[in-house]
Parts: sequence; C-alpha cells; structure tokens
Amino acid sequence: MDCLAKATDSYEVLGHSHEQRDFASLDAAKALADNLDAETTLIILAAIKRQMGDSIETFEANMKITVNICRALAKSPVKRVVFVSSAAVYGEDVVHDAITEETHLCPRTFYGLAKYNSEWMLQKAIENGGAQSFCIIRPPTIYGPGDTSLSYGPPQFIDRAIKGEPITLWGDGSEIREFIFIEDAARIIAELAQSDFDGAVNLVSGHSYSFIDVLDAVAAAAGVKLSVESRPRSKDKVDHHFNSTRLYSLLPHTSFMALEDGVRELFKAMQEDRSANKMLGQ
Repeated sequence: MDCLAKATDSYEVLGHSHEQRDFASLDAAKALADNLDAETTLIILAAIKRQMGDSIETFEANMKITVNICRALAKSPVKRVVFVSSAAVYGEDVVHDAITEETHLCPRTFYGLAKYNSEWMLQKAIENGGAQSFCIIRPPTIYGPGDTSLSYGPPQFIDRAIKGEPITLWGDGSEIREFIFIEDAARIIAELAQSDFDGAVNLVSGHSYSFIDVLDAVAAAAGVKLSVESRPRSKDKVDHHFNSTRLYSLLPHTSFMALEDGVRELFKAMQEDRSANKMLGQ
C-alpha cells in the first residue's frame, strides 16, 4: 500500500492489509462493499503467496478471497478493477518461447491455478455489472523491501549473506527469470490503474537474469565472497523469457531498475532491519 501511495498523488489510496481484514471471510466482503462506489478503482493484490505453501488449502483460501471480492462488486459496482495476477498462469515449469499475453495459459501450481481461476471469476463479475473496465496485470517475481517470505532468489540470497550462512543454489543457477523491483511494480500498477486499458498485460521489462547473476549482484552488495552450496535440481531446467511489447506500447516512457541496483537497495533495507531487530533484542 505504501509503495502505491508513493507512486501516485492524483487520487487517495485506501489500503486494507491482511492484518486488518481476512478477505477469505464473508464479513470482509461486506466491509469491502461499504468502501466501494461508482468512482472507485479497486486494485486487487490480496493473495496467499505460493511460498506460504502451495497446497489445496491455500488454493481454497485464495479462491474464497476472489469469491468475496466478486460478492462485494455485485453489491457495490466500481469504475475500474485492476487485478494483480501472476506470470504463474503461464506455467512455471512449462517451456515457452518469449511469453506474450497471448501465450497459452497452463498453470501448474495451486497458486497459478488460483490466479487463473480468479481472472475468469472477476471477468464474469464485471460482465455482470461489477465494473466498467477490467485490467489484468501478470508480473513475474517481484522483490524489494518489506518482503518477508525470503523466497528463492534475491531475498533468500541476501538473508543468507547477511547472516554469513551458505546460500543454496539449485542446479548450476543458469536458469533465466525476470525480477521486478517493488517500486517499479507499484508505479506501473498505479499508472495502469489510471489508464483506460482493458485486458491483460505482462508487467515485465523483457530483460531476464540468471540466478548466477543474482548471486553476483548480492556479492557486489555485500562486498564479500559468498558461500554457495549447489544441490541437484528436482525438476528440469526451464527458462522464462518475456515479450514486453504490450507494456511499452501502453507506457512508452516506463523504465525498470537494474538487478544490481535493486539488490543493493534490498540488501541495505534488510541489513538495517536486522540491525534494528538486534537493538530491540529480537
């Protein structure tokens, strides 16, 4: 919410975090409806992340969130809905050419399935009068300050480097992924929310990196040689390349933070958090 608020000064941002409301509960749907009206742009980021456990239970909880949002839209239609979906709808272990918005959707995780189903459920709710326009945003991995999941990639590697612990690298680290810094993601989401674009767009720079690139960026930020332990991959190696043509056609002047700079920002933030926790005795 803070990143979105910083990304725009043209409208008031009212955020509801999971600490404030359990959007999987029916009560939350009623409360949300009370905050909606015909001039509202509803940006949906609520979800249980895959790193919290990719299971039938998390799938069910994520679908309850979407169902309740659809209930709120039926009661209180809005001007625009922006749903932050995920590139997981394309299939995280599926080999594609450069992924576009027309690439076949083939979710292979419970998280990806929940995002896929949510896209269609929201589309149905909007067709039934829930909103005047609908934008689906599909980002790859987003990283940056405030992420507590310590997922594989920049957050986990930095956490281990700060603690002086070995970093686990699955395979040779050559697989390709997109990593988007949180402030870039928030700015682009805010800009798309204020546009009149109706449809799906991949929130991607078109520049992918390997996990070796991530390690090099962390080593540069830490200023020390990292301890890295390699383990055999449990699945076949799959690279993720994205075509960013649609995003740049909508936002021709947009830009993205380079991985090295983003990792440096995250390293500094995580180091400061660790120091602050030590001072508090945590």
